[in-house]
Amino acid sequence: MNEKTKKSESNQNKTTKNAEYEEAVNKAIRMVVLNSAIGILFKLPVSIIPIINVVAEFYFKNILSLFLHPGFHEFYLLMYNTGLNILIQDLSGLLYTLSLSIQMFIYKRFDKKFQT
Repeated sequence: MNEKTKKSESNQNKTTKNAEYEEAVNKAIRMVVLNSAIGILFKLPVSIIPIINVVAEFYFKNILSLFLHPGFHEFYLLMYNTGLNILIQDLSGLLYTLSLSIQMFIYKRFDKKFQT
């Protein structure tokens, strides 16, 4: 009889440990996904400038493009003459700093050791 109760207690302990382990893994996965999504979203503006510069490099090499697509030429000049590119870089720096500060709250929410 004692052996059966010990086995049932052992099985219950294993089940409890498995459930705790799965809960910890799920929390870690949610934390990583949330942290990655915020990082990608907040760092997205800084990736716009290099893409536009690459497009402009090929655009200005082909003289025919200047006549066929004058809208890009106007947009590119407007972006650099008005300082929009600097504004985008400054905004991305602000968003990066904000994403770093949000990480502390994410860790606090998902990690009990970090809370203490």
